[in-house]
Amino acid sequence: MPKDEAVYIESAEFYLCPDCAEDETVTCERCGERILRDDSYLSPYGHLCECCHDDLFG
Repeated sequence: MPKDEAVYIESAEFYLCPDCAEDETVTCERCGERILRDDSYLSPYGHLCECCHDDLFG
């Protein structure tokens, strides 16, 4: 797949095809960053990245 058609996941520093990005990532409900589903924290607010989780729940 050409790099310009892939989705860059900044928190993981790599690219995924659009279908894999849809299946394997979520958007942080607080800051909007796209993160790997396995790296997210599920909270009463929804999925959070590590930074937002730490800010809210320290």
